[in-house]
Amino acid sequence: MKAIILPLGAALALVGCARTSKGYREQAPRLELFSGKAPSGVLGCINEAWQRQGSTTQYTPLPTGGTVAVALPTLLLSTGNLQMFVDAELVDGKTRVRFYRMAGLRANDYRGVEDQIRRCL
Repeated sequence: MKAIILPLGAALALVGCARTSKGYREQAPRLELFSGKAPSGVLGCINEAWQRQGSTTQYTPLPTGGTVAVALPTLLLSTGNLQMFVDAELVDGKTRVRFYRMAGLRANDYRGVEDQIRRCL
């Protein structure tokens, strides 16, 4: 019985971690802040900070801003699965910054990332 439960649990953990930007946006962001800077300035700062840490980032434009994302660094879940991303959009004259991240394993490792985002506002 234990032999069945462990592989099933591992498979569910992997599936639970696999997310796309649409899946994340259907949930509340992990962090939501506002800035007086333009969305491009905020995203540029975040992008540079993540790249300095060795992450491969991807920028996607949005109608009133953009998104900077980091994909999962694994071959098992490499097709469209995101580890974390930030949306920055102009809303009522201010830039709304929303941070989404993978829940579960190593979730506490994101505290430093949230501090980086705050420094870019």
